[in-house]
Amino acid sequence: MTRRDSGPKEVKTGEQSSLATQDGKDDRRIPLQKAMRIIEQLAASDQSSWGVRELARALDLAPSTVYRLLCMLEEVSIVESKGDGGRYGIALDFFRLASQIAQRLPMRETARRELQSLAGLSGESVYLARYEPKKRSFMFVDHIVSTHPLRYEMALYEWLDLRIGAGGLGILAFLPAEEIDSVLSQEAPSKLTERTVTDRRLIEAELERVRQQGYVVSIGRRIVGAVGIAAPIVDAQECVVGAVVLALPESHLPEYDAEGLAADVVRAARMVSAGLGAQQPATAHSGRESSRW
Repeated sequence: MTRRDSGPKEVKTGEQSSLATQDGKDDRRIPLQKAMRIIEQLAASDQSSWGVRELARALDLAPSTVYRLLCMLEEVSIVESKGDGGRYGIALDFFRLASQIAQRLPMRETARRELQSLAGLSGESVYLARYEPKKRSFMFVDHIVSTHPLRYEMALYEWLDLRIGAGGLGILAFLPAEEIDSVLSQEAPSKLTERTVTDRRLIEAELERVRQQGYVVSIGRRIVGAVGIAAPIVDAQECVVGAVVLALPESHLPEYDAEGLAADVVRAARMVSAGLGAQQPATAHSGRESSRW
């Protein structure tokens, strides 16, 4: 796989978007970027609605500016007022539009058949992870949910830390050295479970093992009792753009040939990569080695 040009030197990941434009200007001076910050705040929040002053404080903007932008966004059905209390939330029309856009993601369309095939073969849930270099983060953009009564479901379209869980590590291990260093140089991640690894040296050692075997097996690192098996997806430029992730309860693992599951995940990731124009396998190994760390 070829190396991606190193991106911006300092970019925040997670729910927060970068506040700096390419020319270094503060986005608070640009109306479109201020409007996008409002949309992102409304969309990413667990709150169903926000007041004008509440949004202004969260975004460090003047209440008059926030109100003016909300009125503009309401006119084009991106936001809507909630009741008579001067509160606003994302409009149903915008949810519809966002859903249509998500359905047309090129990688999602290419990967759908392979996700369905892997889910049918394994009987477990399968997820498609998408990497965003500018944010140094990733999200799940599609899934096929298992029909097992006991299964794990992960939210789509939420930014996640690359250092935790199979999906993130399966991407991070195969990124250019500059991007790996950028991610690992960030503040240590929070421990989501007792098995979450937060020490940089231990993460680096894990990434080396992932590169050697071509896939990752993560047990209980993001969700207690959950197992993730992931392999990277590359595009026509041989750059890592995501991962195929198989998710199952830890209690199901003894029922399977773990090496066989890993091989199936690697095979699915390679097929998606080929569909994106990759000329070489996404990983260097067959996926027959197993590491339960």
